[in-house]
Amino acid sequence: MTLLAEDLLWLLLDDHTGEPLVDKHCLSHALAGALLIDLAAPDRFPALIQVTGPGEPMHPGRLFVLDESEHARWQADPLLVHAVELLRQRPLTPKQAIHKLEPGLRTTLLDRLCSRRQILRRSDRLLGFIPITVWPTIDRDTKNALRQPLQRSLLDAQRPGHRTLALISLLHVVHALPEQCPGWRRSVINERAMKISEQYTGSTWPADSVRQAICDSYASTYTGGYLIP
Repeated sequence: MTLLAEDLLWLLLDDHTGEPLVDKHCLSHALAGALLIDLAAPDRFPALIQVTGPGEPMHPGRLFVLDESEHARWQADPLLVHAVELLRQRPLTPKQAIHKLEPGLRTTLLDRLCSRRQILRRSDRLLGFIPITVWPTIDRDTKNALRQPLQRSLLDAQRPGHRTLALISLLHVVHALPEQCPGWRRSVINERAMKISEQYTGSTWPADSVRQAICDSYASTYTGGYLIP
C-alpha cells in the first residue's frame, strides 16, 4: 500500500498536463500534512506519533514519537524513517511539524511515483519560453481506482474509511476536490465534503488537526493573511 502523501500528490497533479492543481506553497503544506497522518494513523502499522492531550506532562497539542521499537515494518520506508527522526528531536505542534517535514518532500514523492511508472517526468515550456517540469499521469486505470472511494463517499453517500476521509479532508482544504469528480458542479462537491467533514469531526485527530495546520501555514505564507476555508 502506498503512503497517503503519495496518493495525495498524484491526485493533485492534472492527469493530462501534469501540472499541480494548487500553488507550490499549498501543495507543500498539504503533502507534509498527509505525511503526518501517515505517521499518526497509518494503515500498514501501529501509529508512530501521537498528540498530547489535557493533563499530560507536555503542553497539549504537541506531537511526540511513540516507542516504535516493536514495529519494524515501517523502517523499510526511508521517508518514514527520516520523518520520525525529525519529529523525535522535540515535541512540535502540527503546524511546526508540517514546516519541519516540507523540505525535499515533494521531490521525494515525485521520484517514487515516477519509479512506479504512475507519472512521467517531462520538461516543457510555459508560454513557449519559460522552462517548467510537468508530471502527466501514465497509469490512468490505477488513478481512477484511487478516486473511486472518494466518489462513492461524495456522490453515493457511502461511509468513508479512515484513508478516504483523510483524502477528502486534505483535498477539500486545498480546493482540489471537485477535480476528482468530473462532471459534477464544484458547489455540490464542496457542500457534500463539508457535510462529511462535519459528520466525522473528531473521528480521528490527524485529519482535523492537520487540516487546521495547513490553513494556518498557508495563511502565514502571505502578508494578506489568506486563509483556506
